[in-house]
Amino acid sequence: MLIEFQSLVLNESEKVIGTHCIIHWQILATMTLPQELQDVMQSVISSVNFVNASTLNSRLFSQLYNELDAPNSALLFHTEVRWLLTGKVLKRVFELRDELKTFFNQKARPQFEAVFSDKSELQKIAYLVDIFVILNELNLSLQGPNATCLNLSERSDHSK
Repeated sequence: MLIEFQSLVLNESEKVIGTHCIIHWQILATMTLPQELQDVMQSVISSVNFVNASTLNSRLFSQLYNELDAPNSALLFHTEVRWLLTGKVLKRVFELRDELKTFFNQKARPQFEAVFSDKSELQKIAYLVDIFVILNELNLSLQGPNATCLNLSERSDHSK
């Protein structure tokens, strides 16, 4: 539908310039993360999905963070489709890093425990949290009933 609209407009005036959705530019930018950050992100996503994949793991993790008086009640389930959720998942994982380390230690999952034990890996997670929180804030500011192409483009340009 959008492509048809663009074609009709271009047929009427060759001076019109088409552009990709501003919000999607931000998504594309996250796909250009360095490989080491992509690897850490994949490890975090796999660890979250491991906890949430079975009811038993979810209950055991709930029990653990209740015993430890952790600040949050649950991990969010990550899916690739809901990319805006990535920032929230990363933030929650970082907040629960000690509980996750303990959980994976108890479950004998060294590949996941290592992500939450290594200082360098934790720094990368914190960096990803910062990136995605900013991107989420930007994307939320680009939405709304009073959003126009001009003010959206201006906000997007200031974020670069």
